[in-house]
Amino acid sequence: MSHAGTALLRALADGVGLTGGLSRALASDGLLVHDRGRVLADLACAIADGAEVISGFRLWPIRAPLFGPVASVPACWRALSEIATGGQRVVPG
Repeated sequence: MSHAGTALLRALADGVGLTGGLSRALASDGLLVHDRGRVLADLACAIADGAEVISGFRLWPIRAPLFGPVASVPACWRALSEIATGGQRVVPG
């Protein structure tokens, strides 16, 4: 499998706390199906895997048996849009 290293990169992001840190920083009071930190970490892994545009992320849900639930392209756009507009700020505690 030519993309096998992507799973290791995703595990590294989780292991060093990147995904959790992003999740805490982008926490929202609203009901979210996909955690914003997970979405950003997955997008970063997709870029490392060769994706050049967000629509390149559309193949990731096919890898659900390997990665678990993965956001759709529209969910990625919503997450990025929310972040770009400032979203809800969380004060470190």
